[in-house]
Amino acid sequence: MDGSTVSAVLADTEEVWNDIFRTEIGRPYREPALVLFNGGVRSACGFAQSAVGPFYCPLDQQVYLDLGFFRDLDTRLGAPGDF
Repeated sequence: MDGSTVSAVLADTEEVWNDIFRTEIGRPYREPALVLFNGGVRSACGFAQSAVGPFYCPLDQQVYLDLGFFRDLDTRLGAPGDF
């Protein structure tokens, strides 16, 4: 999985959340920033490695996706999947 695929998927989910917030909650949705990494990353929520999987950090309002996590799902666990 590459960054452009992940970005496209995030854009689709943001469209859904924007609609839900607007129609059901009546408030604007604050879109998170996307951070792609390999191996490990430091966020406002602390340090995370691939084993954590994708996560959202409310302290910096960012979604973190380790591209290695998706490779591991495919190669180690036999679960290539599709978003």
